[in-house]
Amino acid sequence: GIRAGETQFDQVMPTLEKNGITSSNCLTEPNVSWFLFNCGVGRLNVQVDTQTNIVNAVWLLPNDSISLGEIIEKYGEPDYVTVDQEGAPGTIHPRFYWNSIRMLVTLPEISGEAYDVEKTTEVEGIDFSDENRYRTAEKESNPYYKPWNGYGMYQPPETFPSITTPLATATP
Repeated sequence: GIRAGETQFDQVMPTLEKNGITSSNCLTEPNVSWFLFNCGVGRLNVQVDTQTNIVNAVWLLPNDSISLGEIIEKYGEPDYVTVDQEGAPGTIHPRFYWNSIRMLVTLPEISGEAYDVEKTTEVEGIDFSDENRYRTAEKESNPYYKPWNGYGMYQPPETFPSITTPLATATP
């Protein structure tokens, strides 16, 4: 019932309570530009923009196992994929993006050079953002975001483009 870009600040707690999440299960964290509801020890977070008083992000770490196939069955195929090398050396972390609903799905980080994405691959986190945070145009114009090509192997982009330098030869 909480939607990024739509739900008002004063609707957040009543909506959470309707879904069995009490205020005693949530910590609140005010900031200059946002207000955060952190519920279930960080398993569910709702961020409100303090200028608009509207939710600008909702992210959750599912308590129950959810597969990427279940997400795709419900929302359709993602538009883009990124594979990051951000954690420990030799680890990769894929993310999938749905532009029409401004959703990001993260898979667990693994060791390796490639990620074999299957229907049964478990989801680590799910994020919904408003238009300002999601930035669809950025994804459409940035080569870092690769189109979804179905299930299979995904690799991180090369850090530096491979440029072959011609060898100079000396002639007598």
